[in-house]
Amino acid sequence: FLETLDEIDRLIKVTPQLNAILIEDKANGSAIIEVLRKKYPFVIAVEPKGGKQSRAEAVAPCFETGAVHLPNRLWISEYISEFIAFPNGDHDDEVDSTTQALMRLMNIVMTRETNEARAKRLEREEEYNNMLEDMGLNNDLQDVVSFYTGGW
Repeated sequence: FLETLDEIDRLIKVTPQLNAILIEDKANGSAIIEVLRKKYPFVIAVEPKGGKQSRAEAVAPCFETGAVHLPNRLWISEYISEFIAFPNGDHDDEVDSTTQALMRLMNIVMTRETNEARAKRLEREEEYNNMLEDMGLNNDLQDVVSFYTGGW
């Protein structure tokens, strides 16, 4: 518990641009979240959905399409080895934390696209309603049909 808290403090010091720390709200994660939130407002409790293997399968296309950059670091071969051995390896912490991060990023992108699409739709609806108003029509379907069919 204390080692985890110390490691997170160290990570925050060497990475000041951090704006979110995701911690799984299971086992001792709940206690870690409680302690860290007093120091860091950007601690986010994560309630994992599904099993580790299904989460890994959900983000596999990110790796397959080359959307994930793996840095050239001394530890990268260990990291890749854990993924290769998953789900039968001795460890899965890297796989689990990576899938959680990728799922969060995918959710952010999907939400952003949804908000952008919603804004475009509302803009089109407003333009349509303005057009109807300019033609002297309300938004009633009967008025629109009458206008375009000459009243029959």
